Amino acid sequence: MSIYFATNRQRVSVGQAGRFRFGERFSEDGPEDLVFGKIPNDMSPEALTTECIYDTLARKEALFQEIKQAMQYENHDTIIYVHGFRNNFADAVEGARKLQKALLPVEGSKNAAKGYHVVLFSWPADRLGAMESQKNYTNDRLDARLSGPALGRATQFMIDFLVQVMEHSRQSFRATGRGDLCGQKLHLICHSMGNYVLTHALQKLLNDVKTPQSIPSVFEEVVLVAADEDSEALEQDDRLKHLDRLARRVTVYYNPNDKALRVSHLTKGNPERLGAGGPRNMQRVSGKVVAVNVDARVDWREDMLLDLDMISTCPEHGYHLYNTAVIWDMRQVLAGITAASIQGREPQPFLGQGSFKLV
Repeated sequence: MSIYFATNRQRVSVGQAGRFRFGERFSEDGPEDLVFGKIPNDMSPEALTTECIYDTLARKEALFQEIKQAMQYENHDTIIYVHGFRNNFADAVEGARKLQKALLPVEGSKNAAKGYHVVLFSWPADRLGAMESQKNYTNDRLDARLSGPALGRATQFMIDFLVQVMEHSRQSFRATGRGDLCGQKLHLICHSMGNYVLTHALQKLLNDVKTPQSIPSVFEEVVLVAADEDSEALEQDDRLKHLDRLARRVTVYYNPNDKALRVSHLTKGNPERLGAGGPRNMQRVSGKVVAVNVDARVDWREDMLLDLDMISTCPEHGYHLYNTAVIWDMRQVLAGITAASIQGREPQPFLGQGSFKLV
């Protein structure tokens, strides 16, 4: 399947006639400027064509219609995926493709025919310098914050489109007795600093609608993986407290041995990370929030045998793309299985209701 995308990155010519890539800076029209598009599986993200871009209102609506029809006729849900820091556009597309492949049901399972469409939101992170570099981390964090409104705009576009779909379906039902809803679900997965982008996207939505109660619940599942956000973010009005308004459930995966987040905490002056210790106080977050400690099942040596590319990243941080136990848990989450019934988990009641660990 193709990877759909929305990005606020600039376009950069690659020297081939009509070919370009997305760079490490914002669009020339500013951080909130958005381009939507689609990348076929046989096309490199380093040399895109203008046919990949849907940059007019009519083209954008046509793309949304294409995704809706694909969901309807292929029986696939759609995942919105927001990548983390130190990802150029090609890295982000590769991560989206790996996520799409990882979440395919095991062959022969009950839902073997079902997969996921992935819509990547790519903000202008880059791979310049070492992971530990204070300057590169700070630059990416600033870009993540400034990209939040663009993700908020993309989400609002999606909400507006869904409202149109609902209205069209109601009219169709009145006229013919049949609606036109696809019957599939939307999910949101944010990794690492992508959660910081989400924070500022949510704040834009809150600012636009004025009250948290006005935010529509458009996602079935929201999954926060290795979140480079403060551990109390889900308690704070100016952070992620009202994220539960967008979704039926919010699942937080965290790893106390996440080296990348340890660097963020100890060397970048950040408070304890949500993706390292989970929510600071489960008693003070929404009852929709589920926290899952993956520490016991994340082993970089085992994961490296499955994907040698992962050794060049931080395996304790990118486990959602490689680790079989985490992927199995995520499949069950996206399938809508209740938190206490998901296989491979053990409840941690002493940490509060909704707390689990992988076993």
